[in-house]
Amino acid sequence: MSTSTRRVLDFRCCPPLEAYGALFRMKASLVKRRRVAGKPGLRTITPAMGMVGLPGAVEAWWNEIDEAGVSAVCANGRFTDDHGSIEAYTLAELQRKYAGRF
Repeated sequence: MSTSTRRVLDFRCCPPLEAYGALFRMKASLVKRRRVAGKPGLRTITPAMGMVGLPGAVEAWWNEIDEAGVSAVCANGRFTDDHGSIEAYTLAELQRKYAGRF
C-alpha cells in the first residue's frame, strides 16, 4: 500500500463475488476480442477476475488493490434477475470485515 499521506479511493470497484460475475465475464470477453483484433485499450485480466466466486478471490482482489496503492474502495449494490444480485447486507458485511478500507 502507498506510504504517501494522500489517500487513493476507488469508487468503481467490483469485488470478485458471483453477483458481479457477469461484469467480469463481459470484461474478459472484451479484452480477448481486443487482443485478437489488435485494438488499443485495456488488455489485462487480473488474477482476481479469474477467481470470481471462488475461495480466496476476495483476498486476491485486496492484494491487487494494495499493489495499485489504493487506500479504500467503494462498491455499489445491484439487483438484476439475469446477472445476479449483491444486496446491502453483503456490502455491509464486507464493510465490517474490512473496516476503513471498504
